[in-house]
Amino acid sequence: MKCPGRLPGLPLQNRAWDPTGTGCMPRARAGGELLGRPPARTLTFASAVAAMKCQEIGIRRGIPRLPEAPEFLRAHGQQEIAAALT
Repeated sequence: MKCPGRLPGLPLQNRAWDPTGTGCMPRARAGGELLGRPPARTLTFASAVAAMKCQEIGIRRGIPRLPEAPEFLRAHGQQEIAAALT
């Protein structure tokens, strides 16, 4: 995947509790690539997944489900990407 340049990160709704959640980001990115999504959309989705996960303690706890991502993305001004997921 060719890097689309700099993309803004997504803010956390609460304090970040556990950075091990960022391990979700490469997996979410890989899923977007396998589905043929554009790089910028894939990286924004992956950033959202990692931000959501970092708000819970533990490796498995807090892993977001796909239906949770559009709501998080909409709350952070990413309506187009959220719409593509629903």
